[in-house]
Amino acid sequence: MFGRRLTSACRSSLWSRQLHYRSSSPRLPGRELAVREGVQRAIRAANQKVVKKLAPHSGSAGKTGRAASCLESAVKMLEGTWVDEAGLEIRVCGGLAHYGNEAGQAHALSTGSDGDVCLRDGRLTLHDDLPVWDFGSVQQKWVRAKPKLHNNNSWEDYFRRYKSERLNVRRQLHRVYEKLDLEKIPLMQSAWQGGMGFAMVIPQEHRQRLLEGKFIVPGSCVLHHKLRYRAVVLACEPWCTATPEWRASHLSSRSLRWGEEQPFYHCIVDERDRDSSEELDQVAFLAEEEIQSSDFAFPVQSSLQFSLLLHSEVLGAYLPNKGLVEALQAQRLGRAFKVPIEAFQNA
Repeated sequence: MFGRRLTSACRSSLWSRQLHYRSSSPRLPGRELAVREGVQRAIRAANQKVVKKLAPHSGSAGKTGRAASCLESAVKMLEGTWVDEAGLEIRVCGGLAHYGNEAGQAHALSTGSDGDVCLRDGRLTLHDDLPVWDFGSVQQKWVRAKPKLHNNNSWEDYFRRYKSERLNVRRQLHRVYEKLDLEKIPLMQSAWQGGMGFAMVIPQEHRQRLLEGKFIVPGSCVLHHKLRYRAVVLACEPWCTATPEWRASHLSSRSLRWGEEQPFYHCIVDERDRDSSEELDQVAFLAEEEIQSSDFAFPVQSSLQFSLLLHSEVLGAYLPNKGLVEALQAQRLGRAFKVPIEAFQNA
């Protein structure tokens, strides 16, 4: 196929030169014949180059070389510590996999008869860059024990500060609307729509990424891109902070283009949409690429909202109440975000 495409491209280019010559010069049969012979010689030369290029890849030697290359790439990719959906830790080092429940034992990565990378009779496939081992009747999914961004304190700090400041802009906009302050309303609207509205120096490497989620703060109403259900945001995370077990069982089935190293959001799902889908939890953990800010999702119907959020008709959204503010402050101090137990007790 490659050879035919190259030959066709070569033929097209050379014949176009011939046609250009014909249109700009008198018809000279001898010259025309020479051009045609030149085209044919070029085509034969192109075919010979293609045959030489493909030759090393044919036969058993070529297959062996490709299998070795695949195995080498897999070993590099899998290097490090992983966790499966059952919570079992697997450490891969130098082409050997050490399972947490098998002390002192190691299993070597290898290539099967079809050239696939194998481990313990499982065949390696990739789903959104996450390794999935296919054992025929069952599959075993792996995720990194910690996302690569986990130790990126710079990104986490800028993310949390940015979201906190954006929430303050949201509060100020609510106040000027309530007071009908006609002088400040346009200023605060511009600040909210522009994505900033506060003094904060952000490195260019983070700035554009933060602006992509500028409208998503605690209290914002959103729609799920694919499933179209309504929700309201409770808290923001710089990456997927869920447990490895949750990540292994959920992320590989969600086809996330940006994977787990993108902002994630704790969201209350509208009860009307949960009635139509028994698989939806009361509080969902959603990737930024899965949701979009939407005024049409307001108001969200959920018994949890009354315990965590303040209704803002003028914003077409919500603001955190005292209980949620305390949980968000604890999150800023490095603690894991948890929905206050009182919210479920009062629901």
